[in-house]
Parts: sequence; structure tokens; C-alpha cells
Amino acid sequence: MQARNLYQKAEQVGHPKAASAVKWSSAKIVQAETNVQKLATAAANDDIQARFGLGMAFASGAISPPDFAAAAEQIEKAAAQNHADAQFVLFSFYQNGQGVPRDLKQAITWLAKAAPQGHGKALFFFGRRYADGRITADDVPDAAVIFEKCRFFYPDLTDPYAPKKSVEQLFFAANQGDLRAMYLMAIALFEGDGLAPSPEKGLQWLQKAANMNYPAAQFELARRYSLGDGVEQDFATGKTLAAKAASQGYAEADMMLATLFAEKE
Repeated sequence: MQARNLYQKAEQVGHPKAASAVKWSSAKIVQAETNVQKLATAAANDDIQARFGLGMAFASGAISPPDFAAAAEQIEKAAAQNHADAQFVLFSFYQNGQGVPRDLKQAITWLAKAAPQGHGKALFFFGRRYADGRITADDVPDAAVIFEKCRFFYPDLTDPYAPKKSVEQLFFAANQGDLRAMYLMAIALFEGDGLAPSPEKGLQWLQKAANMNYPAAQFELARRYSLGDGVEQDFATGKTLAAKAASQGYAEADMMLATLFAEKE
């Protein structure tokens, strides 16, 4: 709306490109208004996705200045119907006090609803906050259970409330088929953490976990193939492994595909 007003002023003083700009911006605004009206109609008919879309339209200022109060009202309705994206946005709103009073406990409550549904960003934020000790069982009774799901996608996270596992325990768990233990054994062997360094054995454990579709192992192998770190450099294999990890919601693999491997194409 503001852009159209500026173009109209420019048109009035004879700017050569202002007329076409006014026409273009007006058409865009009309289309946006039409889309929002469709969303409003669908939302009134209890369409959950439309409620979320309408809320995001209010928040983004699609046809007017951002209205976070109106946005929060619509998004909260969708969140109450278990819409994971809406729940994550509400986490942000309550954390920042946008459209609702700032309430960190309420923010965590919504985050804890989105994460178990596999929402990528919610898993990341919940996992980091739990690992940093900012979320406890007092805040979320099943926090440890949710954290295990977070840690599947972000295995570098450590449970601050759990007793530390020894290398012997990791080795036993890895031999029992525990994928996370396989991955951690590989890292321990690469780094010599608690036992003699053995990159060859580390690579074996890493490959085994990757073959069993563990995303962190796939990502680590992708990184190694891209750099030729402990393996012969092979961008094609690295990209394939990164794509497998990314398909499971592993955010770092998405970043790797968009940057490192994109540069090789």
C-alpha cells in the first residue's frame, strides 16, 4: 500500500515510469486482497490451513500494515487444532510479545506441541533449549521424551539431566544396534575421545549407521566425502548422502546442499 502511494505521487509529478509502476502495484494489491478474502471465507468455514494462512497474511502486512493481534487470533485457532506450523509461530509470538503479551512459559508450551509432530524448526529450538537447561520437566512433563525425538535429528545435542555414558556403554549399545551410539562411537574414534584414535574403525561405524538411515551419520559422511577427509573425495556420493539426511529433516544437510554441493554443479 505504501509503495503504491509513493508511485502515485511520482506519477503526479510526471515520472516516466510511474504510470506502469502504479498499474503493476495496484494489480498486485488487488490480487492480494482477493487471496486474503478467499482465506477469510475458508477460515470462517473452519478450514485450519486457511486460518493459518490468514494469520500469516495479517502478520506479513500483505494488504495493510502488519496486524499481529489479528494474526495471533487466527493462528491460535489453527494451533488449537494441532496445526504444527501455527504452534511454532505462536511460540515466536509469545516469546517476542507480538500480538500477545510476552509469556515465555506459554511460548514453550506451544513449542512442545509442535516438536513432537516432527516440525523441523520446533525440534531444533526445543532441543537447543532443553540441552541448554532452559526447559525442564517442570516446564514440560514429557520434555525428556520430546528431546529424544529432537536428538534423532540433531544428535550433537546432549541431555544435561542424564548420566554420562562411558565408552564401554557406548560400545555395548552400538553393538546392540543403537544408531545414535554407533554415530557417537564413530566420533569418539575419530577424535580419540576416551580411547585410542582409529579413523578406520570410526569410518566403519559411521558407514554402518549411515547405511541404516541415521541422518547425522549420513551428514557426517557427506561432509567427509566433500572434503576428502578420511575417504577419497567424491562429491556425487557426498551429495547423495546429504540428500538422504535432508529428506529426514536434518537442517544442516539442507544447508550443505544449498551451499557446498550447489557450488560444484
